[in-house]
Amino acid sequence: MIDTIKAYLNTDSLQTQLPVSYLLPNIENPKSTVGQNQMGYLNGHLNNIKVAVLYHIKSELVSRITLTGSVPKFLYSNNLATCSPTDIQTFIDTISSALDIDMSEAVVTWLDFGLNFLVSRPIPEYIAAIKSYPRLPKIVYHGESVTMATKSSSKTITFYDKIREVKSNLSKNKYCHIPEIMLDLNILRYEVRYRKHVNRKLKYQESVKLKDLSNIELHKQLFQILKTTFDEVEISELKFPSADLVASSGFLKNYLALIGLYHCGYDDICRIIQSQDFNVKNLSVKRSTLKAQLKMLASQSNKLHGRNITTALEAQFDALEYILHLFNL
Repeated sequence: MIDTIKAYLNTDSLQTQLPVSYLLPNIENPKSTVGQNQMGYLNGHLNNIKVAVLYHIKSELVSRITLTGSVPKFLYSNNLATCSPTDIQTFIDTISSALDIDMSEAVVTWLDFGLNFLVSRPIPEYIAAIKSYPRLPKIVYHGESVTMATKSSSKTITFYDKIREVKSNLSKNKYCHIPEIMLDLNILRYEVRYRKHVNRKLKYQESVKLKDLSNIELHKQLFQILKTTFDEVEISELKFPSADLVASSGFLKNYLALIGLYHCGYDDICRIIQSQDFNVKNLSVKRSTLKAQLKMLASQSNKLHGRNITTALEAQFDALEYILHLFNL
């Protein structure tokens, strides 16, 4: 569930202070810059994880170390994988070993966590069906993603085309690798992102530490947050059109008519037809003609895909919850 994190460690918590030269051999492509107030910055990477070191220029002693990046990308070269508490502990141990500093006490200030839905329909159909979340404005980007966020972006809920995002980054990110067989799948990514006040969001009295992310109880809490948040997202109840309906002549007109029939109901539309006084010579013939059209339209309703979007995604939530239960998460 856990994807991107940002965490910092103030080195005054360490038993001995470290010179910046201690970290230089451990960081890939290190670059130093001079900031204000006699502070310097050393920036580099450990695999895909960005490492930023703040240090005093005069003494060259390190003041703070900050890590930013995707945990599953670090471990598996892509973030389609789902990280277990054991995976997070492996990440902490590996990063600590690479820097030769125990990073388990680093304070988490940014946490992205989410799930992948393997779906049968093109992702834009799901994006179009996601309507709103209480009190959060919605932004849709080219039918590829829908995002609902607070003004400060301290909390963000997003759904997006994961495979499209992966393909767009393959050539840019040397750390990202994914099996080719997965590039043809339809994967809807659902994420909740906390970019500020992670401890408040998770109801921690003190700071959330990197070591806390390896806790089984925290993973249960994150899953419950995902489920509760998903339940509050308004998703259209419309059903998917089948391939046969799409291929038929007059598809758009028929599909929109079926949507109206779905919302209004067959009986109500019949009553509306019966109650209208049409300006025609033979009123009964007009009503009979309209009812015949309605009946023909209703007969096509079985051409709609059997499960709506909400049901399809909820079924995957239930399956994942069962799997987590088997693994005692």
